[in-house]
Parts: sequence; structure tokens; C-alpha cells
Amino acid sequence: MLGNSCRVTLLQQQAEDDPGPADMTHCYSWPLAQRHAAVQCWTASGRAISCCGHGMLASAACWARQWRGDGTLSMGDSQLPCRFADRRIWLGFSTVQTTTCPIPAWIEDVLGVQALGCATAGAQDGYLVAELTADSCLADIPVPDASLGTHSRRALIVTCAVTADRALRGENIQLRYFAPQYGVAEDAATGSAVRVLAGYWQQRGLGDELQALQRSPAGGLLWSRVQNQTTWVGGYVSFTAAVGEVASA
Repeated sequence: MLGNSCRVTLLQQQAEDDPGPADMTHCYSWPLAQRHAAVQCWTASGRAISCCGHGMLASAACWARQWRGDGTLSMGDSQLPCRFADRRIWLGFSTVQTTTCPIPAWIEDVLGVQALGCATAGAQDGYLVAELTADSCLADIPVPDASLGTHSRRALIVTCAVTADRALRGENIQLRYFAPQYGVAEDAATGSAVRVLAGYWQQRGLGDELQALQRSPAGGLLWSRVQNQTTWVGGYVSFTAAVGEVASA
């Protein structure tokens, strides 16, 4: 399991130029105040990312070496508290509410399987959650092409509950994340998607804490905790030279 690689460049102040296309997600981060830094991320193709969970995890891990304690990251209009516990980096997002919706007619054609239920989160360019039956083999789902954009502007999160005897890494849910209409055919490990699923599965009765295994080819292992109006998303971060790589332990 490789996780989701991200190159983090720590700056003294905000850069005037974007990094341009690269071989992986690239994030710039610079200090705003004591234990408070800004983060801006771009996809490998050079597209700006409005909410980059794995980029913020990697950035927080880089700053942790200097902060030697908890801190705050800002991305766009959002300020997220950061915690360092259980050998994991935790980011505190505002809790996202999901709304049950009819199953779109195109879902089975795109995924090759029937969905058990669907829900939306955010605006029209937000998220569509498609729940499959428990213990479905998410690894077998084909990656949608850019034609997904003809059906929906929403990123597609496919998920299922996992019974204890079928878990691969102790997880109780699995997921995959597709957004080809935004230049990301499939993301390997997606903190922003786990944030959405934390609220979705809480409403479905799985409780306030999840361990999520992302069944992308690279794979990713993330955790979530819902506490009042804050959803904490946590993951391990390992380093290769100057590259922060969100990975499972």
C-alpha cells in the first residue's frame, strides 16, 4: 500500500507564481503566525485544488517538526485545527451534512453494479455518494472516464460497509473516489471524501468513528471522528526526501 504522494514546498511567504504541471500533487505552504500556516495545492496537471485533504495532512506533518505541537492550517476561506496524536496527523473539518437522493439512472452503467442508495453533499460541484451492498469488491469497479461529467458535476464517492471478517486492514468502510471531470480520474487516498463519509455513515448508524480503506490501486488508510460540529480526519504521513507521502502504517 503506497498511499497518496504529495510534494510539499515550505516557503517564507506566499509565492507569486503557481508551480505548474508536475509528477504529483504539489502544495505550497507558508507561515501566517505562530503555529499557523497557509496551504495551497495543485493537481499534477496544474489545476488548483479547493480542498486537498492529503495535501493538508502532508503539510501539517512538515510543519509539526517546527511547531512541536498542535497548530492551524488555512486553505482558501477555511481554517483547520491540526492535532498530532496516536502517531497520526489529524485535521479538524467542519462537519458535512449529506442528503439522501434518488439513485441516478446512469450509476449502474458507469460502475457496472447497482447502488444500494445515494446521497449528495455540498453544491452542484460537490460530492455524490453511491453506497453499494456490504462487502462489495470495490477494487473491481472500472475507473470512469471524463464522460462522467456529462452526467454530473459532482465528484463520485463509491463506498460500502465492511464486516469484521472481510476487513483487509481493520477497516469498517471502504471507498473509491473519482473526479475525471476535474482532471482526477481516481484519487489514491482522499481525506476530503472521508470527511463526507464520516457524516454519511454516522447517519447510516455506523457511529462517530470510522476506519476507512481506500481501494484505489495505490491504496490508502484514513480515520475519522465526529465530535459535535467538527469532523477529524487522520492519517499517517511518511517522508521520502522532500516529499511528504500520506501512507498507511
